[in-house]
Amino acid sequence: MAKKDFKNKVAVITGGASGIGLATALEFAEHGAKIALLDMDRQALESCRSLFAESGYDCMELFCDVTLEDTCQNAINQVLAHHGQIDILFNNAGITQRGAFENTRTEVFKKVMDVNFYGSLYCTKAALESLIKQKGQIIVNESVAGVAPLAPMKVFIVDVQSVKSNGELVSPVEAPAVVASP
Repeated sequence: MAKKDFKNKVAVITGGASGIGLATALEFAEHGAKIALLDMDRQALESCRSLFAESGYDCMELFCDVTLEDTCQNAINQVLAHHGQIDILFNNAGITQRGAFENTRTEVFKKVMDVNFYGSLYCTKAALESLIKQKGQIIVNESVAGVAPLAPMKVFIVDVQSVKSNGELVSPVEAPAVVASP
């Protein structure tokens, strides 16, 4: 991450209690951002609470199942009630599924779309008013598999293209930006 001051900025990160989400949250916090981690792994969120507190970072940890619009809205509302703003939304929560298209049940496609596409959509819709007001940014974590497909990942590739399209639909409002990660 380029050296930038994020003091007084609020960053919301879905899938934030582990992996890329947690690493990104720590980077933002190190550069002064207030962090809101949204995740459905309560145990990982509890571990993050200790990690951020020990480091002296301002972090709130919220349970959020991104497949459920109400929990996304509730989590975003809690962030806004606590911090009064959202400057950065990192739609990071995601899953993958390998398998040949013809052998994959439709409920598998639905699960991938619910997490990756609708999870990003629900959180973006919930945070959009604040992001526009703050001239904030939306970051969408998408896979390179969407542009350089791997044969066993056809289910996931369909989803990545949807997530990319979702980000492109939001772009014209000026405040958000879509960032593709490698």
